[in-house]
Amino acid sequence: MRSPVATVLCLLLLGGAAACEDTGTGRPAPTATIDKGVGSQDASADVKIAGCADSGYGLATGKITIVNHSSKRSDYVVDVVFVAADGTHVGTGVAFTQAIEPKQRAVVNLTGSTSGKWTKCKIVKVQRTASG
Repeated sequence: MRSPVATVLCLLLLGGAAACEDTGTGRPAPTATIDKGVGSQDASADVKIAGCADSGYGLATGKITIVNHSSKRSDYVVDVVFVAADGTHVGTGVAFTQAIEPKQRAVVNLTGSTSGKWTKCKIVKVQRTASG
């Protein structure tokens, strides 16, 4: 059983109860889809990880490639988890950008923090909203 503190952290970091289902292992259950957050439509096809690197001292960096497939200028927030070899999530990261025109491509910096060795980074949430 997960502690109340771990449950709150999971909800804050991963953004929803579905992503925080307790599997009895102390870590969230894997999700089959990428969360759309506050965005009105699934924008997961718009983003790809261009690379992640361990920057040392518990920090991680990377690049996210975004292509706006919507018909309007859009803002993006992309949440990433850093995953250890055994599947445990050992960190989180975020990339964000504003005012990407339709069909425009952008490469955005990703920054994050980790609490252990990781072998891959994985997108868990893409929020695309209309630019204001």
